[in-house]
Amino acid sequence: MNDNNLNPRLSVAQQKKHWLDEITDNADAVKLLHSYDPVSVEIFLSKYINQKVLWHTQPEKDASKNECAGLKWIDSAFRHFEIILQKKLFDAQCLWRAEMAEYDGVKLCADFIIWQHNIFACPFIEQVTLADITLYTQYLLQPGALAMAAFTGEWITYDEVKTAYSNPNIKASLPGWYHFHNKYSDTAQLLLLPDIRGQKEWFYWSLYFEGQQLNNVQTGPSLKKREPAWMNPSDAAIRFFVHRFEDSKVKHMYTEYTMANRHGDKLQDVIKMIEELLDADELVPVVSNQNWEEAIQLALNNYRCKKTIEALPMGLEQYQMNVGMGIAFWCANKGIYDKIRHAGMVSILHGRRLNGEPENLDF
Repeated sequence: MNDNNLNPRLSVAQQKKHWLDEITDNADAVKLLHSYDPVSVEIFLSKYINQKVLWHTQPEKDASKNECAGLKWIDSAFRHFEIILQKKLFDAQCLWRAEMAEYDGVKLCADFIIWQHNIFACPFIEQVTLADITLYTQYLLQPGALAMAAFTGEWITYDEVKTAYSNPNIKASLPGWYHFHNKYSDTAQLLLLPDIRGQKEWFYWSLYFEGQQLNNVQTGPSLKKREPAWMNPSDAAIRFFVHRFEDSKVKHMYTEYTMANRHGDKLQDVIKMIEELLDADELVPVVSNQNWEEAIQLALNNYRCKKTIEALPMGLEQYQMNVGMGIAFWCANKGIYDKIRHAGMVSILHGRRLNGEPENLDF
Protein backbone atom coordinates (compact mmCIF):
# COMPACT_ATOMS: atom_id res chain seq x y z
CA MET A 1 0.00 0.00 0.00
CA ASN A 2 1.68 3.10 -1.27
CA ASP A 3 0.33 6.31 0.27
CA ASN A 4 0.33 5.68 4.00
CA ASN A 5 0.89 9.23 5.21
CA LEU A 6 -1.92 11.23 6.78
CA ASN A 7 -3.22 13.79 4.31
CA PRO A 8 -3.96 17.05 6.20
CA ARG A 9 -6.52 17.99 3.55
CA LEU A 10 -8.61 14.93 4.34
CA SER A 11 -10.94 14.45 7.28
CA VAL A 12 -10.50 11.32 9.39
CA ALA A 13 -13.47 9.74 7.62
CA GLN A 14 -11.99 10.59 4.19
CA GLN A 15 -8.58 9.25 5.26
CA LYS A 16 -10.19 6.00 6.38
CA LYS A 17 -11.97 5.69 3.04
CA HIS A 18 -8.70 6.38 1.22
CA TRP A 19 -6.93 3.58 3.08
CA LEU A 20 -9.88 1.25 2.58
CA ASP A 21 -9.80 1.97 -1.16
CA GLU A 22 -6.10 1.07 -1.18
CA ILE A 23 -6.93 -2.32 0.33
CA THR A 24 -9.73 -3.02 -2.15
CA ASP A 25 -7.39 -2.02 -5.02
CA ASN A 26 -4.76 -4.51 -3.82
CA ALA A 27 -5.35 -7.75 -5.73
CA ASP A 28 -3.51 -9.91 -3.19
CA ALA A 29 -5.45 -8.43 -0.28
CA VAL A 30 -8.76 -8.86 -2.09
CA LYS A 31 -7.92 -12.48 -2.87
CA LEU A 32 -7.22 -13.15 0.81
CA LEU A 33 -10.35 -11.34 2.04
CA HIS A 34 -12.64 -13.12 -0.42
CA SER A 35 -11.89 -16.40 1.34
CA TYR A 36 -13.65 -15.17 4.48
CA ASP A 37 -17.25 -14.45 5.43
CA PRO A 38 -18.20 -11.01 3.98
CA VAL A 39 -19.70 -9.67 7.22
CA SER A 40 -16.61 -10.71 9.19
CA VAL A 41 -14.39 -9.01 6.60
CA GLU A 42 -16.31 -5.77 7.06
CA ILE A 43 -15.87 -5.99 10.84
CA PHE A 44 -12.16 -6.81 10.48
CA LEU A 45 -11.50 -3.93 8.06
CA SER A 46 -13.37 -1.48 10.28
CA LYS A 47 -11.16 -2.40 13.25
CA TYR A 48 -8.02 -2.46 11.10
CA ILE A 49 -8.58 1.03 9.64
CA ASN A 50 -9.47 2.46 13.06
CA GLN A 51 -6.24 1.07 14.51
CA LYS A 52 -4.26 2.42 11.57
CA VAL A 53 -5.51 5.89 12.47
CA LEU A 54 -4.20 5.35 16.01
CA TRP A 55 -0.76 4.34 14.74
CA HIS A 56 -0.54 7.66 12.93
CA THR A 57 -2.30 10.01 15.34
CA GLN A 58 -1.69 8.82 18.91
CA PRO A 59 1.16 11.32 19.51
CA GLU A 60 -1.00 14.15 18.14
CA LYS A 61 -3.89 13.15 20.39
CA ASP A 62 -1.64 13.20 23.45
CA ALA A 63 -0.40 16.69 22.58
CA SER A 64 -3.82 18.19 21.96
CA LYS A 65 -5.96 16.51 24.61
CA ASN A 66 -6.14 19.67 26.74
CA GLU A 67 -7.95 21.48 23.93
CA CYS A 68 -10.98 19.26 24.46
CA ALA A 69 -11.01 19.35 28.27
CA GLY A 70 -13.82 21.90 28.37
CA LEU A 71 -16.16 19.59 26.48
CA LYS A 72 -15.33 16.48 28.49
CA TRP A 73 -18.24 16.55 30.92
CA ILE A 74 -20.76 17.56 28.26
CA ASP A 75 -19.62 14.49 26.31
CA SER A 76 -20.01 12.46 29.50
CA ALA A 77 -23.57 13.73 29.87
CA PHE A 78 -24.36 12.58 26.34
CA ARG A 79 -23.04 9.10 27.10
CA HIS A 80 -25.46 8.93 30.00
CA PHE A 81 -28.28 10.23 27.81
CA GLU A 82 -27.51 7.22 25.64
CA ILE A 83 -28.07 4.90 28.62
CA ILE A 84 -31.40 6.63 29.33
CA LEU A 85 -32.48 6.23 25.71
CA GLN A 86 -31.36 2.59 25.55
CA LYS A 87 -33.63 1.83 28.51
CA LYS A 88 -36.54 3.58 26.76
CA LEU A 89 -35.85 1.49 23.65
CA PHE A 90 -35.77 -1.72 25.69
CA ASP A 91 -39.12 -0.88 27.29
CA ALA A 92 -40.57 -0.17 23.84
CA GLN A 93 -39.23 -3.50 22.60
CA CYS A 94 -40.93 -5.36 25.47
CA LEU A 95 -44.28 -3.87 24.43
CA TRP A 96 -43.70 -4.58 20.73
CA ARG A 97 -42.64 -8.19 21.29
CA ALA A 98 -45.76 -8.71 23.42
CA GLU A 99 -47.81 -7.29 20.50
CA MET A 100 -49.06 -4.47 22.71
CA ALA A 101 -47.55 -1.69 20.57
CA GLU A 102 -46.60 -0.99 16.95
CA TYR A 103 -43.92 1.37 15.66
CA ASP A 104 -43.45 2.75 12.15
CA GLY A 105 -40.72 0.89 10.29
CA VAL A 106 -40.38 -1.89 12.87
CA LYS A 107 -41.13 -5.28 11.35
CA LEU A 108 -38.55 -7.57 12.93
CA CYS A 109 -36.83 -7.99 16.29
CA ALA A 110 -33.59 -7.14 14.46
CA ASP A 111 -34.90 -3.62 13.81
CA PHE A 112 -34.34 -2.85 17.48
CA ILE A 113 -30.68 -3.85 17.13
CA ILE A 114 -30.31 -1.30 14.34
CA TRP A 115 -31.87 1.44 16.50
CA GLN A 116 -29.64 0.45 19.42
CA HIS A 117 -26.71 1.60 17.32
CA ASN A 118 -28.40 4.82 16.23
CA ILE A 119 -30.25 5.51 19.46
CA PHE A 120 -30.27 9.31 19.31
CA ALA A 121 -32.17 9.22 16.01
CA CYS A 122 -34.76 6.61 17.08
CA PRO A 123 -38.11 8.19 16.11
CA PHE A 124 -40.53 6.19 18.25
CA ILE A 125 -39.11 6.64 21.77
CA GLU A 126 -39.48 9.72 23.94
CA GLN A 127 -36.55 12.12 23.95
CA VAL A 128 -34.50 12.74 27.08
CA THR A 129 -36.42 15.06 29.41
CA LEU A 130 -35.73 17.11 32.52
CA ALA A 131 -37.60 14.48 34.53
CA ASP A 132 -35.21 11.86 33.16
CA ILE A 133 -32.07 13.68 34.25
CA THR A 134 -33.61 14.50 37.64
CA LEU A 135 -34.15 10.79 38.25
CA TYR A 136 -30.74 9.97 36.74
CA THR A 137 -29.10 12.42 39.15
CA GLN A 138 -30.64 10.50 42.05
CA TYR A 139 -29.21 7.32 40.53
CA LEU A 140 -25.68 8.77 40.30
CA LEU A 141 -25.87 9.91 43.94
CA GLN A 142 -26.29 6.29 45.04
CA PRO A 143 -23.26 4.57 46.60
CA GLY A 144 -21.71 2.34 43.97
CA ALA A 145 -23.30 4.06 40.97
CA LEU A 146 -21.04 3.94 37.91
CA ALA A 147 -20.14 7.26 36.35
CA MET A 148 -18.98 5.86 33.05
CA ALA A 149 -21.28 4.67 30.28
CA ALA A 150 -22.08 1.02 30.86
CA PHE A 151 -20.90 -0.33 27.53
CA THR A 152 -18.09 0.43 25.11
CA GLY A 153 -19.03 -2.19 22.56
CA GLU A 154 -22.25 -4.01 21.85
CA TRP A 155 -25.32 -3.00 23.85
CA ILE A 156 -26.97 -5.75 25.86
CA THR A 157 -29.72 -7.53 23.95
CA TYR A 158 -33.36 -8.15 24.85
CA ASP A 159 -32.68 -11.84 25.54
CA GLU A 160 -29.67 -11.02 27.72
CA VAL A 161 -31.70 -8.59 29.83
CA LYS A 162 -34.56 -11.05 30.28
CA THR A 163 -32.14 -13.86 31.17
CA ALA A 164 -30.20 -11.68 33.62
CA TYR A 165 -33.32 -10.65 35.52
CA SER A 166 -34.28 -14.29 35.99
CA ASN A 167 -30.77 -15.38 37.01
CA PRO A 168 -29.29 -13.71 40.13
CA ASN A 169 -25.81 -14.96 39.23
CA ILE A 170 -25.56 -12.69 36.17
CA LYS A 171 -27.91 -9.91 37.24
CA ALA A 172 -24.97 -7.69 38.15
CA SER A 173 -23.93 -7.50 34.49
CA LEU A 174 -26.91 -5.27 33.71
CA PRO A 175 -26.56 -1.48 33.75
CA GLY A 176 -27.37 -0.16 37.22
CA TRP A 177 -29.68 2.40 35.66
CA TYR A 178 -31.98 -0.39 34.42
CA HIS A 179 -32.53 -1.60 38.01
CA PHE A 180 -32.98 1.92 39.37
CA HIS A 181 -35.36 3.02 36.61
CA ASN A 182 -37.50 -0.10 36.99
CA LYS A 183 -37.75 0.50 40.72
CA TYR A 184 -38.81 4.14 40.53
CA SER A 185 -40.86 4.15 37.32
CA ASP A 186 -42.83 0.89 37.65
CA THR A 187 -41.44 -0.50 34.40
CA ALA A 188 -40.23 -3.80 35.91
CA GLN A 189 -43.60 -5.28 34.95
CA LEU A 190 -42.58 -5.04 31.29
CA LEU A 191 -40.10 -7.85 31.94
CA LEU A 192 -43.03 -10.15 32.66
CA LEU A 193 -44.62 -9.63 29.24
CA PRO A 194 -44.48 -12.60 26.85
CA ASP A 195 -42.19 -12.59 23.83
CA ILE A 196 -44.93 -13.40 21.32
CA ARG A 197 -43.24 -11.84 18.32
CA GLY A 198 -39.84 -13.37 19.07
CA GLN A 199 -41.40 -16.83 19.34
CA LYS A 200 -43.12 -16.38 15.98
CA GLU A 201 -39.87 -15.38 14.30
CA TRP A 202 -38.09 -18.32 15.91
CA PHE A 203 -40.77 -20.68 14.58
CA TYR A 204 -40.16 -19.54 10.98
CA TRP A 205 -36.39 -19.55 11.51
CA SER A 206 -36.62 -23.16 12.71
CA LEU A 207 -38.59 -24.19 9.61
CA TYR A 208 -35.97 -22.57 7.39
CA PHE A 209 -33.02 -24.26 9.12
CA GLU A 210 -34.76 -27.63 9.21
CA GLY A 211 -35.29 -27.25 5.46
CA GLN A 212 -31.62 -26.40 4.99
CA GLN A 213 -30.53 -29.48 6.93
CA LEU A 214 -32.90 -31.68 4.89
CA ASN A 215 -31.48 -30.28 1.64
CA ASN A 216 -27.96 -31.01 2.83
CA VAL A 217 -28.89 -34.63 3.55
CA GLN A 218 -30.59 -35.04 0.15
CA THR A 219 -27.84 -33.46 -1.93
CA GLY A 220 -25.10 -35.31 -0.08
CA PRO A 221 -21.87 -34.01 1.44
CA SER A 222 -20.09 -33.76 -1.92
CA LEU A 223 -22.55 -31.12 -3.14
CA LYS A 224 -22.74 -29.16 0.10
CA LYS A 225 -21.52 -25.60 -0.28
CA ARG A 226 -18.60 -24.81 2.01
CA GLU A 227 -19.33 -21.89 4.26
CA PRO A 228 -16.61 -19.21 4.22
CA ALA A 229 -14.48 -18.92 7.33
CA TRP A 230 -15.12 -16.13 9.82
CA MET A 231 -12.37 -13.50 9.81
CA ASN A 232 -11.61 -12.82 13.46
CA PRO A 233 -10.29 -9.25 14.01
CA SER A 234 -7.76 -10.48 16.56
CA ASP A 235 -4.38 -8.88 17.32
CA ALA A 236 -2.71 -11.80 15.53
CA ALA A 237 -4.83 -11.26 12.39
CA ILE A 238 -4.05 -7.55 12.35
CA ARG A 239 -0.32 -8.24 12.84
CA PHE A 240 -0.38 -10.69 9.91
CA PHE A 241 -2.19 -8.18 7.70
CA VAL A 242 0.30 -5.42 8.54
CA HIS A 243 3.34 -7.56 7.74
CA ARG A 244 1.74 -8.94 4.59
CA PHE A 245 0.41 -5.78 2.96
CA GLU A 246 1.88 -2.62 4.57
CA ASP A 247 5.11 -0.84 3.69
CA SER A 248 8.07 -0.49 6.05
CA LYS A 249 6.95 2.92 7.38
CA VAL A 250 3.57 1.64 8.55
CA LYS A 251 5.18 -1.53 9.91
CA HIS A 252 7.44 0.71 12.01
CA MET A 253 4.44 2.77 13.23
CA TYR A 254 2.60 -0.43 14.09
CA THR A 255 5.60 -1.78 16.03
CA GLU A 256 6.03 1.50 17.93
CA TYR A 257 2.35 1.57 18.83
CA THR A 258 2.22 -2.04 20.02
CA MET A 259 5.42 -1.63 22.04
CA ALA A 260 4.01 1.47 23.74
CA ASN A 261 0.95 -0.57 24.68
CA ARG A 262 2.76 -3.83 25.47
CA HIS A 263 1.56 -3.97 29.08
CA GLY A 264 -2.00 -4.22 27.92
CA ASP A 265 -5.21 -2.51 28.86
CA LYS A 266 -4.67 -2.71 32.63
CA LEU A 267 -1.62 -0.45 32.65
CA GLN A 268 -3.27 1.97 30.26
CA ASP A 269 -6.34 2.10 32.48
CA VAL A 270 -4.28 2.88 35.57
CA ILE A 271 -2.33 5.60 33.76
CA LYS A 272 -5.54 7.17 32.45
CA MET A 273 -7.09 7.15 35.92
CA ILE A 274 -4.09 8.88 37.49
CA GLU A 275 -3.89 11.42 34.64
CA GLU A 276 -7.57 12.23 35.05
CA LEU A 277 -7.15 12.77 38.78
CA LEU A 278 -4.12 15.01 38.15
CA ASP A 279 -6.22 17.05 35.70
CA ALA A 280 -9.08 17.47 38.21
CA ASP A 281 -9.89 21.09 38.97
CA GLU A 282 -10.60 20.35 42.63
CA LEU A 283 -9.41 18.15 45.48
CA VAL A 284 -10.55 14.56 45.08
CA PRO A 285 -11.02 12.60 48.35
CA VAL A 286 -9.46 9.15 48.45
CA VAL A 287 -10.94 6.69 50.95
CA SER A 288 -8.49 4.42 52.77
CA ASN A 289 -8.28 0.99 51.17
CA GLN A 290 -5.81 -1.88 51.42
CA ASN A 291 -5.95 -2.15 47.62
CA TRP A 292 -4.51 1.04 46.13
CA GLU A 293 -6.01 0.35 42.72
CA GLU A 294 -9.52 0.02 44.17
CA ALA A 295 -9.00 3.24 46.13
CA ILE A 296 -8.10 5.13 42.96
CA GLN A 297 -11.01 3.62 41.04
CA LEU A 298 -13.51 4.59 43.75
CA ALA A 299 -12.13 8.12 44.11
CA LEU A 300 -12.22 8.66 40.36
CA ASN A 301 -15.71 7.20 40.02
CA ASN A 302 -17.08 9.50 42.74
CA TYR A 303 -15.40 12.47 41.06
CA ARG A 304 -16.86 11.54 37.69
CA CYS A 305 -20.34 11.16 39.18
CA LYS A 306 -20.10 14.62 40.74
CA LYS A 307 -18.88 16.30 37.54
CA THR A 308 -21.40 14.44 35.38
CA ILE A 309 -24.28 15.54 37.63
CA GLU A 310 -23.08 19.14 37.28
CA ALA A 311 -22.97 18.78 33.48
CA LEU A 312 -26.36 17.10 32.95
CA PRO A 313 -28.45 20.33 32.76
CA MET A 314 -26.07 21.96 30.26
CA GLY A 315 -25.84 18.71 28.33
CA LEU A 316 -29.65 18.58 28.15
CA GLU A 317 -29.70 22.09 26.68
CA GLN A 318 -27.18 21.03 24.02
CA TYR A 319 -29.13 17.84 23.32
CA GLN A 320 -32.44 19.71 22.94
CA MET A 321 -30.78 22.29 20.69
CA ASN A 322 -29.39 19.54 18.44
CA VAL A 323 -32.82 17.90 18.23
CA GLY A 324 -34.58 21.20 17.55
CA MET A 325 -32.14 22.21 14.80
CA GLY A 326 -32.03 18.75 13.24
CA ILE A 327 -28.30 18.33 13.91
CA ALA A 328 -27.36 14.68 13.35
CA PHE A 329 -25.92 12.66 16.21
CA TRP A 330 -23.09 10.15 15.86
CA CYS A 331 -24.21 6.64 14.93
CA ALA A 332 -22.49 3.32 14.30
CA ASN A 333 -21.94 1.77 10.88
CA LYS A 334 -25.46 0.67 9.96
CA GLY A 335 -24.26 -1.44 7.06
CA ILE A 336 -23.24 -4.40 9.20
CA TYR A 337 -26.53 -4.49 11.10
CA ASP A 338 -28.58 -3.99 7.95
CA LYS A 339 -26.91 -7.08 6.51
CA ILE A 340 -27.66 -9.09 9.63
CA ARG A 341 -31.30 -7.95 9.50
CA HIS A 342 -31.57 -8.82 5.81
CA ALA A 343 -30.17 -12.32 6.38
CA GLY A 344 -32.68 -12.90 9.17
CA MET A 345 -35.57 -11.59 7.09
CA VAL A 346 -34.70 -13.90 4.18
CA SER A 347 -34.69 -16.89 6.54
CA ILE A 348 -38.05 -15.92 8.07
CA LEU A 349 -39.70 -15.34 4.69
CA HIS A 350 -38.39 -18.69 3.48
CA GLY A 351 -39.81 -20.34 6.61
CA ARG A 352 -43.21 -18.78 5.97
CA ARG A 353 -43.18 -20.14 2.42
CA LEU A 354 -42.32 -23.61 3.73
CA ASN A 355 -45.29 -23.29 6.09
CA GLY A 356 -47.64 -22.45 3.21
CA GLU A 357 -47.97 -18.80 4.23
CA PRO A 358 -47.44 -15.57 2.24
CA GLU A 359 -43.81 -14.40 1.99
CA ASN A 360 -44.32 -11.21 3.98
CA LEU A 361 -43.79 -9.99 7.52
CA ASP A 362 -47.49 -9.62 8.37
CA PHE A 363 -47.72 -12.19 11.12
